[in-house]
Amino acid sequence: MQHGIALEDIYNFDETGYAMGLIATAKVVSRAEMTGRPFLVQPGNREWVTSIECINSTGWALPPCIIFKGKVHIEGWYQDEALPKDWRIEVSDNGWTTDQIGLRWLQNTFIPATNG
Repeated sequence: MQHGIALEDIYNFDETGYAMGLIATAKVVSRAEMTGRPFLVQPGNREWVTSIECINSTGWALPPCIIFKGKVHIEGWYQDEALPKDWRIEVSDNGWTTDQIGLRWLQNTFIPATNG
């Protein structure tokens, strides 16, 4: 314990963006003499998805918050996937986090999970 703060009360919060697309149809473009990493050309549309993740210094992680681009949350987006019930799903106009989404995450995920 340092400065009266227990290790389990030290958290790291991060948001990470992902470009979602049809990687199965990707084409690799490279020169014959190229020895480095090839470039991938993605012919389809890609959407931006953001995840909010948080872990404490002992390794305990809170459930993530996944933010999709959209106006409303449509469960059919992942109906066939078995998403854990404690994952938080949000939408925003561009798939990025907003002040409102961050506040809801604090109120509905972080504070209840950490007894804050």
